[in-house]
Amino acid sequence: MKVLENTKIKDICNRYPWTEEAEAELAEFRKKAVPMFAAEVAATTEVNYDKYGFPSEEEMNRQHEALVTESEKFERAFRENPIKVLEDQINYYIDFVNAFMDPKATDEQKEKIWPEYKDYSSEFIRERALKNKRYLEKEILALLEKFSTGYKQSLQDPKELKKIIDNAVRTRYPDNFIAPTDKVSNLAFAGELTGTNLQQLAMERRGSKKQITTLASIDFEKLNGSVQIKGRKELTPYDREVHDAIITIFIDGSNEYITPQMIYQVMTGNQEAKLNPKQAEAISESITKCMFSRVIIDASEESKAYGFESFKYDGNLISGERVTASLNGTVLECLHIVREPVLYEYANKKNQIGRFDIKLLNTPINKTEEIITLQGYLYRRILSMKGSSNLRKTIAYETVYNQINVTAASDGALRKKKSKVRGQIKDMLDYWKQENFIAGYCENKRGQEVYSVTIRL
Repeated sequence: MKVLENTKIKDICNRYPWTEEAEAELAEFRKKAVPMFAAEVAATTEVNYDKYGFPSEEEMNRQHEALVTESEKFERAFRENPIKVLEDQINYYIDFVNAFMDPKATDEQKEKIWPEYKDYSSEFIRERALKNKRYLEKEILALLEKFSTGYKQSLQDPKELKKIIDNAVRTRYPDNFIAPTDKVSNLAFAGELTGTNLQQLAMERRGSKKQITTLASIDFEKLNGSVQIKGRKELTPYDREVHDAIITIFIDGSNEYITPQMIYQVMTGNQEAKLNPKQAEAISESITKCMFSRVIIDASEESKAYGFESFKYDGNLISGERVTASLNGTVLECLHIVREPVLYEYANKKNQIGRFDIKLLNTPINKTEEIITLQGYLYRRILSMKGSSNLRKTIAYETVYNQINVTAASDGALRKKKSKVRGQIKDMLDYWKQENFIAGYCENKRGQEVYSVTIRL
């Protein structure tokens, strides 16, 4: 195969050898999430967002259509000449590394590869060059072998070939969903830490005589000015699903540029899920709350007692910026994460992170805002049960109804709505049993009333 004989790759490896120092430099970039744009461009972008806000529904639809068109174009190219697609991609990386790692490279050479490169920060350019260099030296051989051995199959299935050629520049769909399960996270999204006054949270273990106190609060003063939201100025269970999807994409997916579409696909466990305007608006509002909420955590006593690094934080729940970025070859409005989300950082220090296969979220139910909230409540309860043998394995349906605010105009309509919710819960549990997330379940009755469900792990 001609692509296997690309001598330019060997030349790149000889001229810019991949070293432990380069690996460490790239790891440091990934850890701190470098600024994407040059300072002047970033300032202009921020002014535009302050003035015009998040993109309209029409703009979101336009961006989605652009993604679909790009994907279809990509698959057509595979069908016509898959080897050429792979060669073109490899050659692009080679030209990029030569342009941005060679100190003698000219502006003309750089602009030929990346016409707008001067709009971007030097750190962002350096990180991208390192990623491309690492791809050529560390990942290309395995990729080419997969391409070679799977060539015939790939010609029959362009989607399979697309997976084979997937690389660092393309966004990566996470394998596992990540959810902080600590006390601060639980209280924050129950609306119990809202306010400017620090609340004292007892962190000592049951039966301990020594008090261990962590201080925490969340306020939304920044949402009283130029930034506005339509909903409540407090964190909700739905906000938690959006927040944890962002964590998942950033930590497990290694993506620092995140679109609402990516968030929705993670929350639903479906990589092919299409975001509708209503869900896009709900996700956008949750992002705004996360970006403009002030979180204070002082876990000094806790860190001393349990032996993890001292932890104090005063900043946004999600530290990020809304930017324009090129993802999978398409220009999109997205969230750029600039530091590790604080609740993940804090919970991870205490080893209080839930992780499970993301396919478990792809339950066979239409994913409305209510269903996403309901599903989140259920899997979190099950994660808690798995994490502690002392917790009861029974979930009262009334707590579920309260969680998703089940109401109706009449008693009859309310009974019908509650019955529908119980049916949706059983659909989820049946799927999770099929996927071995749980061993089974049974409903419990008082007379004629179905009042709870017991989970078997």
